[in-house]
Amino acid sequence: LIYTGEAHFQLEEFEKAVAAFRDAIALDAGAAPYIQNLGHALLKLHRTAEARAHFHLVTERAPNAGAKARALVGAGMSFAEEGDEKKAREHFEKAVATDPTQLRARYRLALLQAKAGENAAAVEHLRAVVQVDPLFEGAAYNLALAYRALRNDAAAKEWEDRFKQVRKAKRELEDLKGSLRLDPASADLVA
Repeated sequence: LIYTGEAHFQLEEFEKAVAAFRDAIALDAGAAPYIQNLGHALLKLHRTAEARAHFHLVTERAPNAGAKARALVGAGMSFAEEGDEKKAREHFEKAVATDPTQLRARYRLALLQAKAGENAAAVEHLRAVVQVDPLFEGAAYNLALAYRALRNDAAAKEWEDRFKQVRKAKRELEDLKGSLRLDPASADLVA
């Protein structure tokens, strides 16, 4: 049932994903901390309170720091969707403290810092993100904005150019993936 839920999640059939995940938990309550996408499916359905409750359960029972940090990010995203930036930020900060390698936490925290005018702090987190994931388009774009706000025009220009380069590279990768896909009508069966 967990795999069925994951399949529905990937197909963006979020109601079906929620039902499958909940069926899996009904059979084995111990599986709940391992099903983070239940919370994300609930977020996609704008059921933020339910999502947050699940993410808090995962946070309490997470098998490792990475899983706990991911759940804290999910809970933070639920607060952000409700417009509670203070609680969202608290959760993103806890996630970064729990697992500094959690890129989504750093990125979300940086966005809130930039919005609050804390551009130097935002730059620190965004640079950490692009150091690990050089193709993180949003981080490159927001670095340009943060540097612009800090009146560092040279760095802003550098990151604007990087953003354009990343966007182009991602398009080229998508084109390559598309050219490698088989046309089912012209494919031979594999024995």
